[in-house]
Order: sequence, then C-alpha cells, then structure tokens
Amino acid sequence: MLITHISGGTADITVHEKISEGRLKEIYFASGGNCGGTSVDAEFFKLLEKITNPAIMNSFKQDNLEEYLDLVRDFEYKKRSINSNNDESIKLKIPLTVLNSVCEEYLDKKVKSLIESSDLSSKLSLLKEKLIFEFSLFTSLFQSTIDSLLTLMQDILSEKCCDGITQIILVGGFAQCKLVQKAVKDTFSKLTVIVPEEGDLVVMKGAVIFGHQPNIIAQRISRYTYGFSKKKAFDAAIHDQNHHEIVNGEAKCTHLFDAFLKRKENIQPGKIVKTTAISRPSEDGVFKLRIFQTEKENPMYTDEEGCYELAVVKVERANPTITEKIRVQVVLGETEIKVKISGTERGTKCKVGIEMI
Repeated sequence: MLITHISGGTADITVHEKISEGRLKEIYFASGGNCGGTSVDAEFFKLLEKITNPAIMNSFKQDNLEEYLDLVRDFEYKKRSINSNNDESIKLKIPLTVLNSVCEEYLDKKVKSLIESSDLSSKLSLLKEKLIFEFSLFTSLFQSTIDSLLTLMQDILSEKCCDGITQIILVGGFAQCKLVQKAVKDTFSKLTVIVPEEGDLVVMKGAVIFGHQPNIIAQRISRYTYGFSKKKAFDAAIHDQNHHEIVNGEAKCTHLFDAFLKRKENIQPGKIVKTTAISRPSEDGVFKLRIFQTEKENPMYTDEEGCYELAVVKVERANPTITEKIRVQVVLGETEIKVKISGTERGTKCKVGIEMI
C-alpha cells in the first residue's frame, strides 16, 4: 500500500507491505515534496497580490494580523469543503474594510475598483464583503500543487519495488480536499484509493500506537546516509589534497564520511553497528563524535555539498592527556538513532538518542 500523508506544508509518501501479526514492512523509504495545503495558500495570496500589489498585501499581513489570520482560516475551510462535482461560483468572505483602507493608502483605490480593472475581472468580482470566484479560477489555485503531488506519487509507483501495489491511502488535513481526492482517483483509477474519516487525526492516532508498539514496524528503509567524520591515512590515489593534513607526523585525510547506515538500506528494529574512534589529547578533556547525514548513497567527505552535521556527541574523558580508543555502538531501527560510547581507559558509558529527521 502507498500511504500519502498530505499536511499543510508537505506531502510525505511511504510504501508498506502488511505482513504477519498485523505488522508492517516498509519497502520504499519516506519521500516528500512541497505540495501540501500551504502551497495552495501561496497561490491564493499571489492572486491577491496580482490584483493589488505585494506591498499592500505585506502591509495587510504585518499591521492587521488578526484579520489576516481570519482570511487564512476562511480560505482553509473553502479548500476542504469545495465540491469537485459542483461548478458553482465560490464565495469567500474577506476583511473588506481593512483591505480598502490599505489599498486607498497605497493606490488611492478600493478593492472593488482594483478587481474591475484587473485581468481577472471576468472571473472574479466583489459582492458586499465576499469575493466571488468562478469555479475554474478558484480550482486553478490548486492545479500546480496537485500536479506536483501526482508526479511524486507516479515517480514512486514506477519503482520496481512498488510493483503489485493495489491500494493508496490518503491521510492528513489536505487529504480531505475533494479536488485532491478526485485527482488521485482519476489518475490512479486501477488502484483502490482509501480516504479514512478524520484523516488528520489518523496520523496522530498512528503515532500514539507506534509509541506504545514500536515493533509494529518490522522493517524501515533509511531516507538518508548517516556517518561519522573521521581521519584516516592519506592515499594520494584516492583522496584530494584539500583534505590532506599532518597529524603527529603522519599524513592523514580529514573529514572522511565513515557511513554506518546508507540511504535505501533496510533497518530492522534493534540493529546494532559497532565501530571505534580514536580520542587524542585535548585541552577541554572532551571527546567529540560528529554525526552527519546526506541524501547521497556514497559520500566521500563530510564537508561536501549536501552533507549536514546532524549532532555532536560529547563525552568527558577521565584522562584527557592520553590517546585512547573509544568503542562506539549505534542502535538503529526506531524513530531515532541511539549512540552508545564507552572508553577503554575509563570504563564508563554514555548514551544519546538522535532523531532520524
């Protein structure tokens, strides 16, 4: 099944297979794009800027926040309630008094006059305190967002591992939009499209269940490559000179990406990866282990484009004047990465959890 979570800002899509005992196996890692409900909001405000101008809309937002938020809420309601089978005009209440005041301040014109002189006058009008949209104009605000969503879904379904998918489940607040539902059903007519009631609450309920039963997900797929920044012996045939450094008289290559989990790699709950690191003498007596992430499958260096520092694990050393081998365990398979560190000299341990964002 392809699960599509369409929220305000983004759409996040995963593919799961139901296995024994009601558990789920992820077969394609979570992928997303900026094709959530706020993308439609952006198109709506672009339309208002086209009628007025960006300075007017910015002033309206900055100086009249309460009225601005009321307009956002009213538009949000229209987004969800619009009926794809009805081509009647759409009426949207606006804070006309405030907007008239701002428009007169900047352009010495009222909203009605600006609409009538705009290129949209044949499809948009003002009646008292309501904007009257022709159905085609209002639905055009959704088009680029829906197109992006459908492209994202098609790209994922074209993956070989997704052969045999028979169901699409739409969840999240924006999934309640009838235009979105119709577009998905029309595009993927051979698949069963399921839209649960209260789709925005379904996500929260699932998170609660997973919190109590983390083993319900039998396998996850890593969305990123994770690794440490390490120094190793410099090899001129492999490493570039920009990462060449002399450490204690030895030629080293710095900022090497030492991956412990690769993008698209399968992860079972409780999977443990073991490695070691060298802690050298330092003034502050603290051993630092830097963890990086990237969407690349085989990154070479932690400072290359697309690599980001996710966290720094810090451990106070018992004897900071000596060089010491540090044992590192990484526990994978849940919603966070757990790192356990123990020193050979001190014998103590520390553990930290890092969110897999």
